[in-house]
Amino acid sequence: MAIAVERKTKEINWLALSIGLFALVLVGATLLYLFILPPPAIENFIQPVENKEIQDGVEAILGSGLDVPSIVNKAKALETPIPLPLTGDLGRENPFLPI
Repeated sequence: MAIAVERKTKEINWLALSIGLFALVLVGATLLYLFILPPPAIENFIQPVENKEIQDGVEAILGSGLDVPSIVNKAKALETPIPLPLTGDLGRENPFLPI
């Protein structure tokens, strides 16, 4: 009588394989987006303001007769400096000594 010996075939763990493949694709897409593709132009999202509009606004402010240096000096005079906090006691001088 003969004993039949067969090699055990390895089964593929499809869940682990799919999770690993998903992680690899995610890392690859992230690297592609961060380092290879050009950054999106801001003009695609925000409409650029015409330089004439900015220049007209600046001329309107400057032409109104405001004394800009005196306004800046008054604003600086209103600022109050914030003092640094006091630290107080931060613990024992030698923390390794027994209590």
